[in-house]
Amino acid sequence: MNAFSMSGSYPADMIHRIDITARLQRRMLEIVGTALPLLTRSRADADLVGLAHLRGEMVDAIDAYCRHVEAMRDAGSKGLDAGCIDLRAAYETFRARWAQRENVDHWAEYRLSAVVMMKQIRALVQQAEAPASGGDSPGGGVPASARRK
Repeated sequence: MNAFSMSGSYPADMIHRIDITARLQRRMLEIVGTALPLLTRSRADADLVGLAHLRGEMVDAIDAYCRHVEAMRDAGSKGLDAGCIDLRAAYETFRARWAQRENVDHWAEYRLSAVVMMKQIRALVQQAEAPASGGDSPGGGVPASARRK
């Protein structure tokens, strides 16, 4: 079952927004899932080029998600503006910090920093997926299991 068949009393445009929100959240989690195995490698086996690429992808994913949340707010939905602002700022700080350093020379510190950042991203997505009373979240109170996968 997907969000369209579970729509009940939700307007079609809200169901569409929920699907977009879920897709953008999944994209951030996919990037986290791809990066985590790279962070378990030893310093000698570190794939710095791969990690740099994934950081760029995450910037794009966070920007797309936050633009979507902002558009939903402009359309009258309340939601995760503060979460997006915080996530954007935290990720930009993370990127700026590591853009100025050789990650391989500070591999243990980089790994820890990256894992903490990924936990923040996961926490934002989990918060967004939590059903909300009154439809204030981007999920509009629709459980994540009812959204299109």
